[in-house]
Amino acid sequence: MTKNNKLNNQEEIFARDCKLINLKYEYDGYTGTEKWAIITELTEEELWDKYPDVIGRYIPFVLLSIAQGKVIIDDNRETMIFDIEQRRLLEFALAAGAIYQLPRTTLINHMKMEEYMKHLYKVPNTSKYVQKKYVRIGEGSIIYSIGHHRFIEMARAAGAVYKINEGTGGTVLISLDIFDDYMEQFRESPVPMKNPLWKESET
Repeated sequence: MTKNNKLNNQEEIFARDCKLINLKYEYDGYTGTEKWAIITELTEEELWDKYPDVIGRYIPFVLLSIAQGKVIIDDNRETMIFDIEQRRLLEFALAAGAIYQLPRTTLINHMKMEEYMKHLYKVPNTSKYVQKKYVRIGEGSIIYSIGHHRFIEMARAAGAVYKINEGTGGTVLISLDIFDDYMEQFRESPVPMKNPLWKESET
């Protein structure tokens, strides 16, 4: 096999095993020394062993697992997405276990952050956030984007309804945790894409 054929072969297999992120291009304001992130389940030693003629192009690089690479988003974007100040965002991300620290750059696991933030409620006219466990019917209908009548019907089926002071003037509250668990039965199984954007490496 000629040197060019060997290199082309390595490049093809590398493209299947790994995904590259140009950190300076992808993350505005990035000032770290690593220019590339390589997303793969291979170790650095395995990368050098399998792709010695390819990997040298991307030095210095940071190595991320596939799980990390699929969900990382920089904290500047997250600040806009969740509409909260950066200091508070980082506090929430730390509490959610959603932070990945690169040199001079903080990345946030968007899925973990969404899970943590989903029932946080900003108290009007303050900077305080509280974790909501119960909501009224109208509020729950908005949160889950389900019609008012269907939502209360589902909440009853879930056993998530709490009544305070039976009769007229009573308060009906819905437990978000119980309703979340109930909703899982409606989640459809994953359907593979005909033309996947990312191919998992064979082990």
